[in-house]
Amino acid sequence: MTSELPQGQALQAISTPNYGDMDGPIFFKAGEAGVKSITVGQLAGPMGWYDVAIVRWDNGRPDQIHPLHMMDFIQCAEVT
Repeated sequence: MTSELPQGQALQAISTPNYGDMDGPIFFKAGEAGVKSITVGQLAGPMGWYDVAIVRWDNGRPDQIHPLHMMDFIQCAEVT
């Protein structure tokens, strides 16, 4: 499956939409608030493969998976 973002690519930050039942969008930034890293992955869905952001934590908390097509904001990590 081809993707706009390479699998395993590091992301600097993502933000969810404001779903209306929360206090606003949820913002994840690598290196802040316990977020160890954010990387691009893929999962199979009902209509094919979907790019996802995998949020990993530095405190042993389970990884979180967020579909990238649902994010309001995606920032790729800077390449050095």
